[in-house]
Formats: sequence, structure tokens, C-alpha cells
Amino acid sequence: MHLFRKGVAVSPDGALFVSATAGRPVNELDLVDIATRKGRVLSHPERRIELSQPAFSPDGKQLAFVASLPSDTGEYTGVSAIWITDLRGRAVRVISAPGRLYAAPAFSPDGRKLAYFRDVLAPPAPGMAKMPPENRALKPMALFETDLATGREARLAEQAYQGGLTIAYDEQGGLYFRSGPALVRSVRDADGEIGWSLPNLGLGQRDDNPHIHLSHLSRGRALPTRIEPSLPSHLLTDNGYLVGTAANGELLISNTRGSLAEPETFAQIVVRVGASGPQVILEDHERFLGSVGSDAAGTTLVASDLGAISEPPLFPPREIGFVVQRSGMKPQRLGRAAITFADPPIVLDPSLPPNS
Repeated sequence: MHLFRKGVAVSPDGALFVSATAGRPVNELDLVDIATRKGRVLSHPERRIELSQPAFSPDGKQLAFVASLPSDTGEYTGVSAIWITDLRGRAVRVISAPGRLYAAPAFSPDGRKLAYFRDVLAPPAPGMAKMPPENRALKPMALFETDLATGREARLAEQAYQGGLTIAYDEQGGLYFRSGPALVRSVRDADGEIGWSLPNLGLGQRDDNPHIHLSHLSRGRALPTRIEPSLPSHLLTDNGYLVGTAANGELLISNTRGSLAEPETFAQIVVRVGASGPQVILEDHERFLGSVGSDAAGTTLVASDLGAISEPPLFPPREIGFVVQRSGMKPQRLGRAAITFADPPIVLDPSLPPNS
């Protein structure tokens, strides 16, 4: 998960948002009431544990998020688990397995299942020396789903990907997801040593008609889906990511236009893609927006505010805030300092056994 996309989620009714915000302690999540600007901090007692990628259940009463341990190099790309808690931090379930990496939890529309990415194979040692340095920590990720009543886990598709970014269920229980740019497979070279290959499938390649590559999972097969928002006045990049799906099935996609080399042309946008065509529903020319979350109707958006585009260095240390966009209203900026947080923080109980 990108450093500045650690996660913002909006409750289905649009009343609350929860955020893992860049610049804050990694073991905290902010839970905020949008109307009252009052909040609570959910904190893990072990400060090196990172909490990220939160998601609300369909009834708005539970949160799922990723809890990660840092690797030897300090990166959060190694071992993790998915926690499900109520809004007071009381654990309901922990989904984990020894040595596994989890990402991008998402509740099914009925709240009975949780989908996520999980690594499926650790890179074998014999082929490591022949891999490019940037790929040596690669962990292929596949889509899984756990039945929350029985705890039974099922792999949803045979494909594995170079990282898992975002997942959203559609109305029929199928899945849209944004993954890394290529499928990952193991190969054996002429010396019999196993390494990793990243086939060039043309996913995420720049061309004269920038587009956004998603995949849609149906009947156990993940099919690539090319989303091309036809916005004549906007030059979109192809690095957009999936915010979610609205209750009516429309896709919400975060993207950028213009170039940082020409700040007057640069903007970060959220596009609604539906049967009537694409529509820009949030556009910001002044600030860098990180994660974006949406309510069930797609009418309330909350984005993490990472600072002004015009201020060097690119992401200066600062008190980072949020941008709140409600349908038919102008975006509102909400600095974290303007939120009244109850004291003390809600401390999670880490004693719950895995898969309970």
C-alpha cells in the first residue's frame, strides 16, 4: 500500500470516517464524527504495530483494518493480520496465519464475509540472488474471502498479483479490485533455480488514451476491466485507484490530471463512473490528496489532506488534515487540530487468539 494511501473509510450513512493518516503514530486510527467534529483515537498498545487500510461493515457497527509488524528494514511489507473490532475497539475477530501478509479488507454487502488480499508464496531463497533488488521482497498476493460466521477461508481466484491495493464488492457480491501492475508467477531457470517473473501484460502502461485498469471477479475468474473516463478537458494519468462502489453500482475512482512540473495544470480528482458516463465529483487544485473514502451512496467523500501542492519539499512534515465533500456542497477542509478528541485513546486488546 502506498505510503500516503494508508486508508480513509466513511461509514455507510456518511456520518463518520476513520483514517490512518500519514504523519501520525503508526499504531493509531482516528474515528471522527463529521457533523460534530468530535473523535476518538483507536490505538494499539505496541507502538511499532501499524494500523492501516480501515473499512466499515455495511451496518456501520464494525471496523476491519490491517495490523502490520515492521520488517528488519523498518518497512511494513512483511507480517500482518486483519482485525475486526466494534467502534469501541473491542475485538470481534482476528484473521491471521503465521508469516502471512494481508491487505485491503472489504466487507461483503450483507456483512457476512470479508474479502482481502493475502500472500500465497514466499520468494524462495535459491533464486533470490538473480532477482532485481526491488523485487527481492516481492510477495505475490491473491484474493481470499473469509466467512465471518464459520471462519472458513476460501481463495477466490487462481491469479496472483504484484501487490493488492483496493477491493470493492458490487451489488451482486462480485468484486472489483485494483492490484499491482502484473501477474506474478514462479519460474525455473536453466540452472534449475527458482526465481520470480513479472510478465508484461500491458497493465497500467501509458498511452495516448490514459485509462485505469481494474479487474472484476466473477465465477472464480478475475477479468481485466479497462476504465476510460472520457473527460475531454482532463488529461488523466493511468495510476488511478479504486475508491469503492456506490450502492447503485457506480464506480468511484481517484486520479490526477496535469503535471507537477506545471502546478497550474495539476489537480487531484475523484471520478464517478456510471451508466450515464463519467463525472468529476471532487477536484482539488491546491492540495495533495492521499486516501479517499466514500459512504454507501457515494455522496459523501473524505480525503486525507497531505499539504499544499505549491510548498516544497513535496510532503513537508506538518499536521495533516482532511477534505470533506458532500453532494451539492463545496469541499470543506478539516484540520486535525480542529477535531476534539476524547481522552484517553481507545486501546485495542491484543490478547484475542488468531481466527477466534
